[in-house]
Amino acid sequence: MKPLYNKVLMKYFIILFLSVLFSAPLFSEMVKLTLHSGEILIGEQLAELDSSEAAYRIESKILGEIRIPADAVESYTVLSKSAASKTVPPTAPAKLVEERVAVTDKAESAVTPESIESDKEKSVPDDFQSQAFNLIKSVEELRAPKSWSGNLRMGMNFASGDRKYTQTYLRGRVKVEKEGSPHFFQLSGEYNFRETEQSSGLSYISDDRYDVEFIYRWLFAKHWFLQNASIIRMNNLKGIDQEVQNLSGFGYRAHFFDSVEVLLGTGVGMKRSLYRNVPDNSYFMVNVFQELNWKPSKKIKLHQKMNFFQDPENSTIYNYALVLSFNYRFTDLLGFEIRYTKDFDNGITEKFDESSRFQNALILYF
Repeated sequence: MKPLYNKVLMKYFIILFLSVLFSAPLFSEMVKLTLHSGEILIGEQLAELDSSEAAYRIESKILGEIRIPADAVESYTVLSKSAASKTVPPTAPAKLVEERVAVTDKAESAVTPESIESDKEKSVPDDFQSQAFNLIKSVEELRAPKSWSGNLRMGMNFASGDRKYTQTYLRGRVKVEKEGSPHFFQLSGEYNFRETEQSSGLSYISDDRYDVEFIYRWLFAKHWFLQNASIIRMNNLKGIDQEVQNLSGFGYRAHFFDSVEVLLGTGVGMKRSLYRNVPDNSYFMVNVFQELNWKPSKKIKLHQKMNFFQDPENSTIYNYALVLSFNYRFTDLLGFEIRYTKDFDNGITEKFDESSRFQNALILYF
């Protein structure tokens, strides 16, 4: 009796399983999914919410089979008559589920293209906010390559008394130095403008100049490198309408205590000058340069640089520039700089050969 009973029980379970399996499509239901972006999808539900994937699967007459992540769904409504006897999938988040309503003739007439269009119009603000959020997020995710670094310095200085002045200072630099690569690129530029007012009320421009420099270095040995530098500058006070230099040479780079870098080098090239009181001419120019960078901590940097240029055929024509600066970095984005510069140009004017200045600037790192 017992084996016969087991066989009958097994046949019963097989018949029950097959009936449930093949009758599932007969009880498929129409559902409406409202997404957080405001879009509305209507189609035939292919399966309950998959707890392992947390996604809905529906069959749309226009779009075909669609898989929608559960966290993208704002509300879930069943539109078929069998809804009264079915329950909401227990794994669906509570905030994403609406009460299921049995479809009547009145409800069916309410689901029209006009009503769907009205729902889309109501969701326009939410859709706009979503697009704006995605745009801001994509901009925040923009990152320069790790080999790129740079900063922008901006400053404005004021003075009062017998001589009042307002000075605007802008300087920027972009450096490309990939780790392990022998190539180094640097583009830097500076602009200064100062207007001075005397006690008599007379105003005049006491500083108006800019310079742009591009440097390429190739480290062909552990410490030795080849360098090419192109420099363009203008100084209205000294009578330099435009000066262009291109110099090629070599140099030596050394590191000490993992925080100090020293560079020494020399170069030779051409210089073309357009001075106010001197005939335009082009001639050879020799250059000697030196640079020191010291980082005693992650936030503090000390920088010193010297450049000397001379016409080898005329020792009276030369110029030099000296820079000393102290940088303090408050955050990854913001810092502060105190800078002293001195430059001298011989053979251009007799009145304004030398100039020196202290400058304070806010630094933006990128």
